[in-house]
Amino acid sequence: MMRIIGVVAGATLALGTSSVLAGDTFKSGNELHEQCQDHTSPAATIYVMGVWDAYSALEELEGFETGICPPKGVSMGQMEDIVCTWLLQHPEDRHHAASSLALNALHQSFPCAN
Repeated sequence: MMRIIGVVAGATLALGTSSVLAGDTFKSGNELHEQCQDHTSPAATIYVMGVWDAYSALEELEGFETGICPPKGVSMGQMEDIVCTWLLQHPEDRHHAASSLALNALHQSFPCAN
């Protein structure tokens, strides 16, 4: 998980945006977990979609490898399920930035072949 947090932090600094330290995040894993539990709201899906979209855009940077390679045909619903299940199974980490946790969950599920 620390590798993914480091990648996200480095990319954030390179892009000149705010810090991704746990105390200075837009959303914590606890907040995203609550949204995952609310099946009447699309908030978790929208958040995971935004994290993935932003992270995918980093592939356009020269020399940046995302390390997450979902197979063709994976739906956003599947990605949300992966992230929400990971948050449910790792309550000890939910105080960290939701974006880092989401990327970690996706990285564990879809690592790139070396």
